[in-house]
Amino acid sequence: MSASGNRGQFAKGTSGNRRGRPKKKPIGFRTLAELDQVILGVMNRQVSSGGGGERMTLLEFNCTSLATGKSANPLACRSVIRIAIDCAKREEERVCEAERRAEQLREREEARLRAEQSRFDYHGGD
Repeated sequence: MSASGNRGQFAKGTSGNRRGRPKKKPIGFRTLAELDQVILGVMNRQVSSGGGGERMTLLEFNCTSLATGKSANPLACRSVIRIAIDCAKREEERVCEAERRAEQLREREEARLRAEQSRFDYHGGD
């Protein structure tokens, strides 16, 4: 007979897994839009530019480093700038697409209301 009696394998209040339930693994980014938001957020973080104590965004820092020739790795600076540009373009396209869809919905609703009004007018207000 087990220590828990006839009810199960383990004693009351004790489970078989001493370390508890495993933690869920993070899913990560589900969409490119989510990744773009993270990248743009990182690019807009404030960093110190060095000796002068001047604060600027990470994107500004990379642009300045590249423009002044003070970058230890110009290829990395160019890559960071290119990634930020690509993210911003995709975000702009998403915003434009959302605005276009909203405009289409407004136009459809206006057309529906006009049709309803003309039907109402045709029947003489019945």
